[in-house]
Amino acid sequence: LKGVLQVPYEKREFKKYLNRWYKYINKVLEKENKKEEKSVIVSILESTRLLLHKADKEESYGKKVILPKTLKEYLRISFQYAFKYIIAEGDINEDVLKNIEMGIIYNDNLRLPTQRKYKRLVNLFIKNQTTFNTLNKIQSAIHINRSIIFKNEIDILIERLLDLDTKDLRRKTSSNAILMYQRVVFIILLYYTGARKNELRTRLVKDMTVIGKNTFSLDINLKGIGEQKLVEYNKGGGLKSTATKRRIRFQIDDDRHLKIIKRYLQGIEKKKCKFLFPGIQSKNKPIKIYQKKLMTESYIDDLGKHLQGITNRYTPLHSLRHSYVTNKIKYMLDGEINRVETIFELSNQIGHGSPEVTIEWYAHLGILKLMI
Repeated sequence: LKGVLQVPYEKREFKKYLNRWYKYINKVLEKENKKEEKSVIVSILESTRLLLHKADKEESYGKKVILPKTLKEYLRISFQYAFKYIIAEGDINEDVLKNIEMGIIYNDNLRLPTQRKYKRLVNLFIKNQTTFNTLNKIQSAIHINRSIIFKNEIDILIERLLDLDTKDLRRKTSSNAILMYQRVVFIILLYYTGARKNELRTRLVKDMTVIGKNTFSLDINLKGIGEQKLVEYNKGGGLKSTATKRRIRFQIDDDRHLKIIKRYLQGIEKKKCKFLFPGIQSKNKPIKIYQKKLMTESYIDDLGKHLQGITNRYTPLHSLRHSYVTNKIKYMLDGEINRVETIFELSNQIGHGSPEVTIEWYAHLGILKLMI
């Protein structure tokens, strides 16, 4: 069925394309509908046909017809943000709809207007193929599955990553310091800054400043993204929203974490790297560190799996943002920070447009009651 994503733009070819896929979908539906138990593929096929109708003048019944280019985008969104979850689960239930919702709202590459657009399209599927009305009906349950991460779990993850990333290193060099600590530093900074994964990954070296003995600042801006011209940011314009551009001031109060950060920064400085997390060519030996290239997402893809293996809970890397907010609010309530941060300041620090988002989605109030 993924072949339907190959939408031709030429008028005559597009008509052939529609007829070909109508024929295929109708044939499969006829076969599936004869079965006693309805398969999820029926819902997916019917939804695909509905989208094709939106681009077909003969099936639009006077409604506005979308362009082939728009149809291609609608189909891509449906496959990426809805159909893949349904196929994986083999059912359309509330858990699947939660996953669909989370796939949209927690995607760091989607700006808020894009999120709303994607939700509208997914809602079209939900209204036609399920007993649910819209994704909004299940929003209240979404954040329950996402857990915060505790400091001792971060320490266990650090040990695991150090074991994995140092087993082939024999000498203490600036290159080896980068190889040894890069993924560990990435985790530490996510924990202490509350930054989004791609915000942190795209930072230039000059975006991070040492202010004091254990105090740092991290600038979240478009400079690193512009330098690299990342493909995933080209359509979205760079950052998730206007609130995303900010300066994060943070302290690292763990001596070991601080020591790792300083060793890593020394290695980066000696290699004269442009990016805080430079790209690494690890397929060939000797391993090469790029001075002017950025670390790829694939290099950190398995961090979430390692983390969930330690916690035995649903703790993707995005959970570190939840942990940051929850810990900050705990410190505020305990009076452990010298200058009490307001919720508005915390919302700005985390890069949210409003404090309501911070409190409703990121502060785990039930956990806070146990911690205080």
